[in-house]
Amino acid sequence: MKFYTKLVSLLLVLIMAISAVSCATESNPTETGSNTLPPIETGDDRLAASDGIEAVSYAGQQYKISISDNQQYEIFSEDTQETVGAAVFNRNLRVEAKYDIEIVPVITTGYSSGVGQLLHEEDVKRSISANDNAFDTVLMCAWRAGTLIVDGYFYDWYDDVPGVNFEQPWWNQRCNNAFTINDMLFAAVGDISLTTLAMAHCYLFNQTMATDKRLDDLYQTVRDKEWTIDYVQRISKDIYTDVNKNSQKDTEDIFGFASGIVTNLDAYLPSFGIQLVSSESDGELVISVDSNRDRVQTAVEKISDLFYNNGDSSYISMTHAEYADRYKMFANGQVLLIDATVNVLANQCRDMTDKYGVLPYPLFDENQEEYYSNAHDNFSVLTMANNVSGDRLEMVGKVTESLCCETYRTVITAYYETSMKDKYTSNLEEDSEMLDIIMAGRNYDLAVLFAPSLDRLFYFFRDMIAKQDTNVDGALDDRIFGWRASLMRLEGLYEKMAEDNA
Repeated sequence: MKFYTKLVSLLLVLIMAISAVSCATESNPTETGSNTLPPIETGDDRLAASDGIEAVSYAGQQYKISISDNQQYEIFSEDTQETVGAAVFNRNLRVEAKYDIEIVPVITTGYSSGVGQLLHEEDVKRSISANDNAFDTVLMCAWRAGTLIVDGYFYDWYDDVPGVNFEQPWWNQRCNNAFTINDMLFAAVGDISLTTLAMAHCYLFNQTMATDKRLDDLYQTVRDKEWTIDYVQRISKDIYTDVNKNSQKDTEDIFGFASGIVTNLDAYLPSFGIQLVSSESDGELVISVDSNRDRVQTAVEKISDLFYNNGDSSYISMTHAEYADRYKMFANGQVLLIDATVNVLANQCRDMTDKYGVLPYPLFDENQEEYYSNAHDNFSVLTMANNVSGDRLEMVGKVTESLCCETYRTVITAYYETSMKDKYTSNLEEDSEMLDIIMAGRNYDLAVLFAPSLDRLFYFFRDMIAKQDTNVDGALDDRIFGWRASLMRLEGLYEKMAEDNA
């Protein structure tokens, strides 16, 4: 299981670090070949967690999990001297030893953005249709999973799979509740989906610049629930400097805020507590963004002001080609604040000279009680092939539960204690606290799971900001009936699946 083995990005590094420690259950270092994990404090509540499943021998059976080569680090690592690589490797060794099994990744190669995701999707469909039992479970990109769900390729985790306890803290209950329709869950999110951590949306800030500008302690601002979108604009507004004196805003200048018009925008509505799709008490799915028009209108106006009406202090990447420019600018010490994902810390900031830190996405206003976030739409969801049968179902369920538990116990600890604290951030205690806030507030929407069939509902906010359109009523009125029709079709498909499984 190569979690961090060939990770080039922080995303991979993050995730591998997390799974690295998840294998270590003892208080002493664990040796595997040439690798030795650092000591783990047994007083940690995470490390005291137990999946409650007794060890049992499955006589060398294989637990096979399908995944694309781009995200294989979530489940596969080689025995390596890197702490993060050893982490996933050792997590898997522990689970293998508990059940006398072998964990085998089934990897789709040729990943390249959306193209590779479609290749993985086709491999999954082909295998299950052929009933070749090439794998038991699948970790696949969230925004592609819905197409296979409605075609009936997966089991319902709630009804069909024994040994899994979704009340445990290693399952993301907020996400799984959002993905539940008609009391059925076909795509689950647990800590085994390491991309939900590495791809979680966050803010990064240049602490050296903040000190020079005599700004408030931003960590305390977060604690005091004053870290709002208005606060972000206020402190970033008057920072622009035309470094190269060419009278043009460009990548050589200094800015108060930097962003882009793609995936980072998908996190603002969730961070403001605004859902796109929700389920009523009777189970009916509704376009909830429609009943929140006033709040959405204010959100669009606030983000538009930050992006386009912030004096010269905001640098906005308007094309995919320049999307990574802002990360380089931040690493070079040219930007105070940037919206990003956690993996940017390792990808871009490892050699940064200035001190920097991580913060949650801002609150809508000071009346909002919690900080929320979500993850890049490529985060992995866990599904189970509908051709797993007999006693094997119990084995797959137990192994899945144990993998999530071990990740929660030690991999996440490794990420915080080893990767983040020792390598990638300047302010260890504060940044760990901020990461806890971000991870606790991960908030997901059903719309991401069915992004293609719901006609870009999940990208509604992103599209408005990119087009600099602030007319929410007009945008919603143009598309609301089509979205409702799509939801009705989705509900009908779930009703049919429930009848077929009755």
